[in-house]
Amino acid sequence: MSSQSFLSQRVFLDRKNFPYGFARSGVFSNRQAALLEKNGQAYSNLDAGIRTPLGSDEVNFVAFCQGLKEPTSEHEKVWDLYRRTVGAKQVAYVSMSFKSDKQDSSHSADYEDGDYEMA
Repeated sequence: MSSQSFLSQRVFLDRKNFPYGFARSGVFSNRQAALLEKNGQAYSNLDAGIRTPLGSDEVNFVAFCQGLKEPTSEHEKVWDLYRRTVGAKQVAYVSMSFKSDKQDSSHSADYEDGDYEMA
């Protein structure tokens, strides 16, 4: 890997999906979080086609982003984990109960013991 690979002028942050940072998310290791913060802007720009690849590492990274190869390098693996985490649908289940204002028992009065047959 050349020293010019994945250089970026800005720290990569994703406050929408990781409001407390990558390291405190519980998803990434400290090493992975550091890579994302340092190189994430370059990863994002390469993935979106905004940045032209510089060197073989970035060319391979773009090939991975386009689905032409599996993630093999550390950069590709951390970006793959980031994309899978951000793209994952989150499902939340909510259980609620409420007190009825009416004391309506008409639904239970509609049936009597002889109205239906037990199998």
